[in-house]
Amino acid sequence: VDNTSAHYGGGAYFELSAIDITQSLFAGNFVADVHGGAIYTYGADLNVSNTIFADNDGVQGGALLLTGSTSDNDSDGRPDKTYANLDFITAIHNYTSSQGAFLLAIHAEVLLTNSLIAHNHAGYAIALNGVLPTYAQETTFTEDNEDGDFKSFATNGAPEPYTGDAFGNIVGGISAFVARSDDGDWSNDDLHLDPTSAAVDTADALLMDFDSSPADMGAYGGPNGLW
Repeated sequence: VDNTSAHYGGGAYFELSAIDITQSLFAGNFVADVHGGAIYTYGADLNVSNTIFADNDGVQGGALLLTGSTSDNDSDGRPDKTYANLDFITAIHNYTSSQGAFLLAIHAEVLLTNSLIAHNHAGYAIALNGVLPTYAQETTFTEDNEDGDFKSFATNGAPEPYTGDAFGNIVGGISAFVARSDDGDWSNDDLHLDPTSAAVDTADALLMDFDSSPADMGAYGGPNGLW
């Protein structure tokens, strides 16, 4: 938390590597140049679950900038893109002045599931760009993101998630946290869900929370949500 980088990844930078992150907080991180307020990846295998991204700031990718190459420089039989699985994520109050207040994917394949993306500032919360990024979103709740929830600037485009689609997404509603103040100070927020939240009991219907109730969306949902 509260880290600063000059160029790449205010909180972390991963290149041509495999990373597993769970039950973690990336908050208040800043990158001065361009790339990824919390995390920057180049050609990485990234698995993130039950994690909060809050109040991070990057010119491109307020929290995450996921990129790589269409070439196979490490000779593993596939392009050196970032391959990202993001599950049970809460992304809130992240900021960009360009694209992707939460996530900017360039040369990346991204699956976002069981997550809550709300109250992020400028540049669309989730943005795609570059050559042939792929993006899939399932059982995820998006709400009150300043410029919009999703935008593809990529050459191949991508379908925009909507409430009632075949993948269980919810667009719009009330996210309702226990305590939230959009004041740039992540430390005075409690991002557990209020019982009135539209994200309660609405994650993947096959999953349960740790208390055996239907799984909530966001960082405290699912079987590993107690942390």
